[in-house]
This record gives sequence, structure tokens and C-alpha cells, in this order.
Amino acid sequence: MESVCPARSNLGGDTISEYKIIWEIELEADNPLEASKKALEIQRDPVSTALVFKVAKITEHRPKFHNIDLLQDRTCCFCGKKTTDHVSDDGIVWCDDCDSNEDFLSI
Repeated sequence: MESVCPARSNLGGDTISEYKIIWEIELEADNPLEASKKALEIQRDPVSTALVFKVAKITEHRPKFHNIDLLQDRTCCFCGKKTTDHVSDDGIVWCDDCDSNEDFLSI
């Protein structure tokens, strides 16, 4: 999950490509439907650490998959420091330094 930052905007490049995204998880369940529902619940959890994806452009003749770990890419929405210190229910990420900052607390 990408951080939701009210104070920052992450604009992409001018071109857009199509990608194949693969997310894998192993879990226990009584049946395939229950397993799917559990996986969906984990995907939608903003504090989930199941954030590793295999990604490849689908327009390439021989797609090269890249392992992307979004947990490593989380940054504080207020100072930009890489962190996993705090994540709110709606996906806002902040570090311990900003947690103790009175300006942060007033937002």
C-alpha cells in the first residue's frame, strides 16, 4: 500500500504503462472462498506488512518481474524520512520524530 500523504503529492511521469502485479500469500482456511476472503482482508488492512509484489510491464516481449517491497518504501508524510514507526487506519504514515511534534498533532 502506498502511503496516503495529505501534505505531499507523488506525481508520476508523462507516460503510463500496463503492468502485471502478482501478490502471493499462504494462509490456512477451510475452503477456497474463505481463503480468498482472508487474503482480501489482509490486502485492505492499512497496517498490513504483506506488501511484497512481483511487477512486470505486460507490453514487454519477455517481461522481467521485479520484487517490490512497499514496506521498505514507506515514508513519513510530514518530513519525508523512511519509516514504519506509525501507520493510521487510513494509511497515513509518520515517524517518531513527527509524532512528538506539536505541529503534527494539530493536523
